[in-house]
Amino acid sequence: MRCVNNAILSCNYVTRIHCNHPTFVASTAQAEKLKQRVGTTKKTKMKTSIVLAAALAVVTLSTHNAKAQGPYLNLGAGFGIGMAGQNLGTNESANSIEVVRGSHGKGFNTGIGFGYMFTPNVGMELNLNYLLGGKTTFTDNSSDNNPEDVRVISARMLRINPAMKFTAGETIKPYAKIGMVIGVAGKITATNEDNSGAPLFPTKVETTEEYTGGVSLGLSGALGVDIMFSDMIGMYVELGAIAQSYAPTKSVITQYDINGAQHITDLTTHDKETEYLNSYDPSAPDNDDSKPDQRLKAYSPFSSIGLNVGVHFAFGGAK
Repeated sequence: MRCVNNAILSCNYVTRIHCNHPTFVASTAQAEKLKQRVGTTKKTKMKTSIVLAAALAVVTLSTHNAKAQGPYLNLGAGFGIGMAGQNLGTNESANSIEVVRGSHGKGFNTGIGFGYMFTPNVGMELNLNYLLGGKTTFTDNSSDNNPEDVRVISARMLRINPAMKFTAGETIKPYAKIGMVIGVAGKITATNEDNSGAPLFPTKVETTEEYTGGVSLGLSGALGVDIMFSDMIGMYVELGAIAQSYAPTKSVITQYDINGAQHITDLTTHDKETEYLNSYDPSAPDNDDSKPDQRLKAYSPFSSIGLNVGVHFAFGGAK
């Protein structure tokens, strides 16, 4: 037991002596300084990592924004049905008369659009669309002796369509557009086949009249989606609507045939041409064959709603 106690005392003594030794005290101070340096280095590295991560995030966001901005080009086509139709004419038979409602804005359209995204979500575009309007047919078979009379109307127009675009997403980008429509180079063509004189003296008169001139203003809106196959190429699908009417400022008869023979030269300028005005003096002399006839303007509906599809090209990384 004594030896054990002495050993314990010896160990405690050595420990006390060793702990108070100057060399050990110096080593402990150095260790504390080294520990502080290591801690400082770790903090510096952590701050550096945070700064680098933030910088990387900023660069990544900037790169994404840069890709999502810039110019783009659309090439497409579509088909629309008439919307907000009006009474265009009648179909007549021996026992009934029915109204034919419609809009000349129905039919195929094709166009090109130039756009620029100012931010990833807001842009502006300028579309040029050419309308190839569908035909509207009116018939009159009210006569028992004469063949059916037929009138066919169709329209064409170049539409200039500036619009704002609001979009979201990356690869699949839903969007909404709202803008205005400026219709130029509009033309309504009406062909007529009138039959009379049957059965003794059947006469068929065929005429074509073209209504042109004037500028049409309207509004446009669309909901669609851009589907990107790469940073530069994709496609778009949209449902678009146009609210528009058009009033020609003049018309001219370009065909006047009787039983297959041309008689256009038999018509005077007053017979062939008509000016459509906002107002005129009906009491003024109207017997000058060298001048066009005068009538009031009449507005025709050109509104439509339809589906458009096409190819979307993004330049400079814009989507």
